[in-house]
Amino acid sequence: MLNSGRVDMVVSSLPMDARQRRGLQYAGPYFVARQDLLIRRDSRAAITGVQSLADRIVCTARGSGADANIVAAVHGVTIQIRDTYSQCVTALLAGEADAVSADDAVISGLMKSKGRQYLSMVGRPFAQVPYAIRVHYGDPELSSKILAALRSMVRDGSWRQAVETMQNDIHYTMDPALNPPV
Repeated sequence: MLNSGRVDMVVSSLPMDARQRRGLQYAGPYFVARQDLLIRRDSRAAITGVQSLADRIVCTARGSGADANIVAAVHGVTIQIRDTYSQCVTALLAGEADAVSADDAVISGLMKSKGRQYLSMVGRPFAQVPYAIRVHYGDPELSSKILAALRSMVRDGSWRQAVETMQNDIHYTMDPALNPPV
């Protein structure tokens, strides 16, 4: 939709991708999450961090970039790509995957919606994931306006208020050493 001109920007939990997609640029970052693992609660003794993933199957969502961080962190892991994180959680609960790798903010939301009684976050982040707003490449005026708005939100406290709402809604704990991003 961004490439076709139907929208001017995309705001979501979109990681800033170092492999910059053709025709896109980023405004931000506006938040820095940490990449972690979501596992079945009964796997907590066996999967204690990314180093526990050798010879295991890890699911991640298409286009998230999480797969590259996993492969860089551990050898012998099998990456399973699904269209959505919800599909990854289904694979995890069905035993088709041993873990789901995503940003900790995404994992917290998945745990809330899919059932904390069955799922657990490992809690040993192994990568940082800056979120940004995507805009069409070559629109420096829009990028500048977005960056000015983000800075204003940090100054006036509305950024912190938005993060606190997220934290309360999904029981998420942000890393204050990483946020707000400079």
